[in-house]
Amino acid sequence: MTIEEQLHNVVHLLEATASLALRNEETCKRLFEVAEVHSRSLRTLAETIEISHNKLAEALGTLTEQVAAHVVESRAYVADSRERMKQMEANLDALIRIITAEHSNGKGKL
Repeated sequence: MTIEEQLHNVVHLLEATASLALRNEETCKRLFEVAEVHSRSLRTLAETIEISHNKLAEALGTLTEQVAAHVVESRAYVADSRERMKQMEANLDALIRIITAEHSNGKGKL
């Protein structure tokens, strides 16, 4: 192989190396661009998750307050119902005594 052929091969190898270096540089540039897009997407996702978490926590707090208020109302209603039932039982007992007295004596007793 002559020196010219060797030089030609060296030039060819240098050109191929330069072409590979250029392709590598372009690939790296695209990778950095994609990484930046992913980074922005992840930041947006993190912000969305944080907003959603805050809204969920707020809704849960509101729901907890509402349930607590309903529990208090229900307890009061049950307590009032028990009192009304006691009064109805007392009234029914009195009515039964009056009816029984009327049937046994012909007169009502209180």
